[in-house]
Amino acid sequence: VAPTYIENKRELLNLDKRKHKTVLGLFASDHMPYNLEAGISDPSLSEMTQKAIEILSQNQNGYMLFVE
Repeated sequence: VAPTYIENKRELLNLDKRKHKTVLGLFASDHMPYNLEAGISDPSLSEMTQKAIEILSQNQNGYMLFVE
């Protein structure tokens, strides 16, 4: 199954965890901007982590998430 591709904060926050089991989020062509330099369309690390937990927590076998 191909992952759902998202590329901005709006798509991340509107992602329905019940419809998408695998997600690929590429939010920058290089590195993500620092929090103070982030634009309105850039998701924060906490937003990305929260959405990852929402999606991964559906797995009855558990999951491992590494956030750096």
